[in-house]
Amino acid sequence: LPIAEAAVPGANETFVPPQTPLEQTLARIWRDVLGVERVGLHDDFFEMGGHSLAATQVSSRLRELLRTDVPMRAFVEHPTLKELALAVLHRQAETGGQALEDSLLELEQMPETEARRQLESRGTEPA
Repeated sequence: LPIAEAAVPGANETFVPPQTPLEQTLARIWRDVLGVERVGLHDDFFEMGGHSLAATQVSSRLRELLRTDVPMRAFVEHPTLKELALAVLHRQAETGGQALEDSLLELEQMPETEARRQLESRGTEPA
């Protein structure tokens, strides 16, 4: 039987794609970790199947790529892609934003295949 549209989380919301390099990077990581095809700005990590182990994987990749620690409570307090991106920016501002800017510029200029290769070479490929 087909799944009723109302039963799918976010099915009645309009998809809003990630806009900034950070949002796009987070969306790519969420897609890889959660095994979903697309992630929008208003998608909720937990409604998409996220759990504590998946949050740990996302946090580890963010640490590698953006050189910043994202505590587990950030996923609970900021469960949507947009909210988590803002939390990461605030965290970077508290600890020194230059590393984030450098990382985002580097990622923004890479083709997606190269960004994936970078993730794999740093040992952050999906399990």
